[in-house]
Amino acid sequence: MFMIFEKHEKILFFFIILFNGAINDSSPTGGGGLGQRTNDFDGLTSTPTTNRENLVNNNHVMKNIIETKKLQRAIQILKIELNQRDLLVQNQKIHYEEKCEDLKEKLADMTYQRQLLQTKIDSQLQIDRNLALRSQDEVRQQLSQIMERQHQLEDVNKRLISKSNEVRHNLHNKILPTDEEYRILKSTNMNSEKMALNDFIMIKFYETVRPLEIEIENLRRTQNILDSQLAATGQDLIQAQKVLDEERRTNHVVHMQLQKTASELNEYKNLSEQLDFKKQNYDRIKTERDQYERRVVELDRQITQDELQIQTQIKEKENLLLQLAELRQEVTVLRQDKEYLTRQYNDIQQKYYSAEEKISTLEASLDETKRAKEILYEKHIST
Repeated sequence: MFMIFEKHEKILFFFIILFNGAINDSSPTGGGGLGQRTNDFDGLTSTPTTNRENLVNNNHVMKNIIETKKLQRAIQILKIELNQRDLLVQNQKIHYEEKCEDLKEKLADMTYQRQLLQTKIDSQLQIDRNLALRSQDEVRQQLSQIMERQHQLEDVNKRLISKSNEVRHNLHNKILPTDEEYRILKSTNMNSEKMALNDFIMIKFYETVRPLEIEIENLRRTQNILDSQLAATGQDLIQAQKVLDEERRTNHVVHMQLQKTASELNEYKNLSEQLDFKKQNYDRIKTERDQYERRVVELDRQITQDELQIQTQIKEKENLLLQLAELRQEVTVLRQDKEYLTRQYNDIQQKYYSAEEKISTLEASLDETKRAKEILYEKHIST
């Protein structure tokens, strides 16, 4: 800034010298004819002092002309520099606006990609929620089937217990022969009419009870098998209950997440309505999903690159803003200097006009003195 003010002071000084030189130039040039006439008159008188004065005036005029040319060149150079700076500022402004437009376009693309990703996430969340509800329904159906099977097994067990108690009561009241005794009784008493009543009862009782005992043993085996199955189903029921508890907890977490995302879903409801036709085209959407997943990976890389570019562009923007502020300050200073110089120029021009008026009056007075000298010279010759 100090260099700029120093330049402007020099330019102002050159302007003042220029206009003073113009005034001085105008005085000898305006008096050019006058000087020529006085030189004619001085040639008659031929004094050496007038020649020296003419040489000094000519040297002074040449110096003033050279200085004015230098000042004109300096002013032209200054105007060229100002035009170049204006062009540089305009070019930087246009470049900065183009960069801003590019950044806005990139930001719009990123927001559009973010909206697409959000819709994908919402659709995937809806699918996961449907799968969770389906799995929960399946677990409930399995639990209901297990409970029904358990009730059926409990009913069968009760019937078997009552039947075994009845058989025990019958065996306690009646005499049941062994297998060996039954064979002996059967072999010795071939005719039922001649058989003793006790033997007949024992044989009939054996024939009646033995199949029941065999059936009871088979039922006990089946009961043991059913008990083991019941224990296994109980373990399965416990595991299913644990799975159900976990599913409930996950369902609660998913429900909370759904409540959280409900507000976001409302915002993207319009977009989801526009994208409903994709549900009818599953294959195409699946291929698009794979493409979008690959695109997401590419976009993540691109986003990181864009963030780095944005940071660099922000730094460049800050530097450009600083340069723009400095250039604006310089422009304001140059405008102030221009206004100041124009005022000085107007003042000097007024002085120049006043000096021309004085020169015209001096020329008139010189003409009168010349005529007076000629009259005196004629009188001197005549005498």
